[in-house]
Amino acid sequence: MAGDVEAVLGLLDTDILQGIRKLKYERAFFVDPVYGEVIWQGLGTEQAVGVPDAERLANTVMIHNHPNSDGLDNSFSGADLGTTYDLKLRAIVAVTLNWVHVLARPAGGSWSVLGIPKKLITEMDKRARSCPTEKEMAALAELMGGTYAKVPLDALLGGANFVAPSEGPARIVCLN
Repeated sequence: MAGDVEAVLGLLDTDILQGIRKLKYERAFFVDPVYGEVIWQGLGTEQAVGVPDAERLANTVMIHNHPNSDGLDNSFSGADLGTTYDLKLRAIVAVTLNWVHVLARPAGGSWSVLGIPKKLITEMDKRARSCPTEKEMAALAELMGGTYAKVPLDALLGGANFVAPSEGPARIVCLN
């Protein structure tokens, strides 16, 4: 589990993380997972960033922020998960004021086509900032065929070692 997430964390540029953590609007960077080069970047609104040609961005790592206007450190929205599927991303990273959330698929692997039903994405968007929790994200990642981690941003900015969260059973509870 930790290998996929650690590979993604190794690509993260601390200047980008520091630069987007406090923005009041979303900003996204698409990074080549082999060379670490930014392929595309864009500015958005408080809620989203529009992205260009999906084919060009396939298998990249999307790094974006979640504006912290409500005081919460949110992981991924239904729209984020939909983008992950639609663009066939290698990984998606959400940066908040204090945390970095990473959802990564195994190198050479693909996202499960059955992993996340449209109904779940729609429900997540309705509940917007209230779900999923860290445990729910771990369960979603497993359904999608990937791995999830929540890492303190200061640990990445200060160069502290990342310790993978313990694996264990998790269930999705945000639809109850």
